[in-house]
Order: sequence, then C-alpha cells, then structure tokens
Amino acid sequence: MSTISSISGGSSYYPQIQSGGGNQLSQIVSNLQTLQQQDPTEFQSVMSNIVDQLQSAAQNASGSQATALNNLASAFQNAEQSGNLSQLKQAVSGHHHHHHHGGGGGGGTQNTTSTSSSSTSLQSLLQNISSEVTQALGQSGSGS
Repeated sequence: MSTISSISGGSSYYPQIQSGGGNQLSQIVSNLQTLQQQDPTEFQSVMSNIVDQLQSAAQNASGSQATALNNLASAFQNAEQSGNLSQLKQAVSGHHHHHHHGGGGGGGTQNTTSTSSSSTSLQSLLQNISSEVTQALGQSGSGS
C-alpha cells in the first residue's frame, strides 16, 4: 500500500516523476498554457499526443513507475477535456523535494547519473514532450 502514503502528503501522486523531471513537467505545463491561449486547436492535438505517449510509456513500465505514468496520463487527459490546466499544474508541482529554479530555458545539463534506467527513459519521454510543445508554440506564434 505504498501508493497511499505518497498521495497523503499532498496533491502529488507522482513521487517518481517528481525526482525524474518535476521541474521539466512544470515547464511543459506552463508552455501548454501559453499554447492554449495562442492556438486552442494546436493545444488539443498536442495534448492528445502527450496522453498517447504517456499511456504507451505506462504500458511499458512496471510497478510505481507505471502507476505514476498512468496518473499523469489521466491528469493530462482531464486537462485536455476540460481545457483547465490549473489542476494539471497542481498535480505536477505537488510537493517539491528539491526545487531548483533553472533559467526558464533548456536546462542544458541533464544530471542523470544517480537515476535508474527507468527514470532515464522517463526523462527522455519528457524531453520529447517538451520539444513537441515548444515546437507547437513556435509554429502557432509565427503561423497565425
């Protein structure tokens, strides 16, 4: 019943994702908020892409990693359907174990030495999602 204890502390039920890329996730969500304002249609399609990626990653993962990814996928799905990103923001920010404010840009060096292979794949998944969102932002900014 380890899941209960990780939830009870607050709104974060992604302890593993927190350590893997909590900071990156918050970055993604704030980019999504901008995208939603600029180009709602593009926002919808990016969101459903993210949900797909998270769901398939969850199928390949196991244990708490899979649970975390599934939770994250449904959080994104809810946000996509409701168009309300504030819940998603809460979900990804949760409690901050170590909150390092990097300059908003791409935080160059990824410190993956201490992390296991599972969270490295999570890291690259987040990297993909992040660049997808950034790309969509770039297109919507100039394309209109």
